Amino acid sequence: MIFKPNEKLEHFNDFDIDGKKAMGFNTILLDVDNTITPHYQKIPDENGKAFVKKLKESGFNVIVFSNNTDKRVKEVAKSLECEYECWALKPLPIKFFKIFKRFDLNHKKVICMGDQLLTDILGGNIVGVYTIYVKPIVDSDSFTTKINRKIERFIFKHILHEKV
Repeated sequence: MIFKPNEKLEHFNDFDIDGKKAMGFNTILLDVDNTITPHYQKIPDENGKAFVKKLKESGFNVIVFSNNTDKRVKEVAKSLECEYECWALKPLPIKFFKIFKRFDLNHKKVICMGDQLLTDILGGNIVGVYTIYVKPIVDSDSFTTKINRKIERFIFKHILHEKV
């Protein structure tokens, strides 16, 4: 199913770093807003920074991958000391393929982690990466995301037959 994530987490800290490394994964495309930091917060807090630091210390290549603006994504990526791709246009596959080529990635070793079915999960599933849905950090959203959330609730309930 195109909307079904490979895995669902309550919070990014529930990510099994060692387990995923053992499965052969080496790269995480990490969404920004409401995945690693609230959409209204300038940069991730110490918890978010510590999570990314643990990932990198475990050998993961972490790439901040967001539909947001260059200014927003660059600032978050700089605070996490990561590479980044902004205006990702998720769920469209074009920027996924750009990232695969730029960093010479095997898509079978890539995880896309994010808080939206219609962007992160759908996009990751389209290009064949392992997808992890993370429950949004906060309940508030930007205007466009609020529209997506209504569609997501419908998909979770009526297509995936799951509670959010």
